Amino acid sequence: MTDRQFARAGDGGIANAGVMHVRGDVNVGVRDEELHRKFDGLSHILRQNYNTKDVPDEMLESLTRSVGSTAVSADEALREIDRAIGIAKTNRSRRIRKLGRLLDDLASLNSTGRFNEAADLVEDAVSSAEAGEPDLADEEYSRLIDIAMDQLCLARDAAGVAEYFFRRAVRDQSNEASPEMIALEKVGQLLEETQRHGLPFDSEIALQLAQIAEDEAESNEEVALARLGQAKAKLSLGFSAEDPAQVDAAVADLMGAAESCRQTGLDDEFVKANAVIAAARVRIAEMRPNSSDIRGAIELFEFVLADGRLRSDKRAWGRAQVSYGTAIRILIRGTPQLGPAMLPKALNASEAAIRVLSPDDGIEWLQAQLLKANILSDAAILSPSPRAFTDAEGAYRTALEYLTPGNAPFGWAIANCALANLCFNAARYSRDPRQLAAAAEHCAEGRRVLSRIGSSVQLRQAEQLEAEISKVYRQL
Repeated sequence: MTDRQFARAGDGGIANAGVMHVRGDVNVGVRDEELHRKFDGLSHILRQNYNTKDVPDEMLESLTRSVGSTAVSADEALREIDRAIGIAKTNRSRRIRKLGRLLDDLASLNSTGRFNEAADLVEDAVSSAEAGEPDLADEEYSRLIDIAMDQLCLARDAAGVAEYFFRRAVRDQSNEASPEMIALEKVGQLLEETQRHGLPFDSEIALQLAQIAEDEAESNEEVALARLGQAKAKLSLGFSAEDPAQVDAAVADLMGAAESCRQTGLDDEFVKANAVIAAARVRIAEMRPNSSDIRGAIELFEFVLADGRLRSDKRAWGRAQVSYGTAIRILIRGTPQLGPAMLPKALNASEAAIRVLSPDDGIEWLQAQLLKANILSDAAILSPSPRAFTDAEGAYRTALEYLTPGNAPFGWAIANCALANLCFNAARYSRDPRQLAAAAEHCAEGRRVLSRIGSSVQLRQAEQLEAEISKVYRQL
């Protein structure tokens, strides 16, 4: 898998756009030492591992601050920044003869991080074109809207992007589908991008677009689908922000939307919505270790997975299997005596996901592979044997083949720390100094990357593991 498949740059269209609702302040100040370290780490990784040679320092710094200050992890921030750079480069390549110097002016403003001014400029150009000055052909107008939406992405204006997309759908008379259904199809694509590539700003656009679709809806089906899209987008944003209250509200909305789908005869959407609800309960249980949601989530997954309709959507099926396996791991964590009976079910779920996904599916495939590695690690620690440790180590190394400190530094660090913990337990079982040396090596690598981009909590956990490894070393 290439870096671009994990940190895909924009190719100049709404399908690769992601923004927040309000235009971002590109001069966000450094609020604390941890944020300062994250900014420094992002800039270093971008310059070392990404194609930023021709990106001006002011532009890169503005993107790092506007995106990095809101991103939950460094991996997420890098994907969003790399995509924004791609959008800016693509817009420089577009030419619309009747608009003269517009793109040159946009490029000049973007190069100095003045994204909001550039957005105002292109919005003025759209208004003038719609007033017939100049009179653009449909194809030229469509290209101008692409430029406007991409520029609003750089300005982090999700509402503006959604509005322009819908205005173009209304103007396009060649499509047999209604503007509302065109918008709802795009909502689904945006939410899929969030799932596959870890680009949560796509969910912000999806939320805005789904709200427009509901406002303009002309049928009960369109209303139900619009509310479902809004609930899914809110859920995605709640998890991205790690906000339990936001997640709870989104789950309640999702349950209501699922029932609306059932009442209007949208049975496939009803089944898929229940899979999302079950996955949400799993994530809630991860956020709240004492949550009682996990057994209910497992039961709901067993109902959903037994329904053959979900199989027609391989990614939805794979996601459900990963969440089901994760739910079982959480249940076992709280009730260890269930481990021998339940771990095989969790392993089967992870392998079922791997069978339908591929490395081209990006983060979803990685989640399935890392779940398998974690389950095998749990099994090795529960029932130690050389074969069990070897199987778990092999699964982690498969995942690490597709991770690097450049394309996914946070994932790379966490996977290395997990592998270090496995090797440490293998060394305690076998008393093999080579396993202990491997544990020390992987832990040092994870700590090194976390010291640059990780949170203080994760860094502290890596340092504690490293101290434990050193303690055992001294006892050999």
